[in-house]
Amino acid sequence: MISNSQIQAAWISKLKANTAITALVPAVEVREDLYKSPEFTFPNIRVKLGDLVPQNRNPNCKIFTSTVSILIFTEQKSSKQADDISGVVCDEFWGKPFTSNGVRFIAINLDSLSPAEVPERDTNSWQSSVNFSALVQNT
Repeated sequence: MISNSQIQAAWISKLKANTAITALVPAVEVREDLYKSPEFTFPNIRVKLGDLVPQNRNPNCKIFTSTVSILIFTEQKSSKQADDISGVVCDEFWGKPFTSNGVRFIAINLDSLSPAEVPERDTNSWQSSVNFSALVQNT
């Protein structure tokens, strides 16, 4: 069985190791969605997991569908930086299988690329998101 924490750690590790992304966002600012700390800087990326669903109800089939949202937060006058970073995330992962943290991402599909919007509770920042679904299995 694959755990949600394995999947989240795999995404975070892979994002932090990607030089195209860390050229835009410091690796230290790539974290899980519910990370609690009063100390963070912009821009940053948060990894939000969706559901993990078995492809087959047979317990011998260990392939799952996993959904994830890569949330990009910036603090600029314009939304351009948030949209630029989400475009790079999309380009770096859509259709590019990888293995990390004991999880093999067999197929990575883009579900949506959401444009930057002002978050409800913070009128000084922007949030965009890249939403993927992937077939995953243990390595």
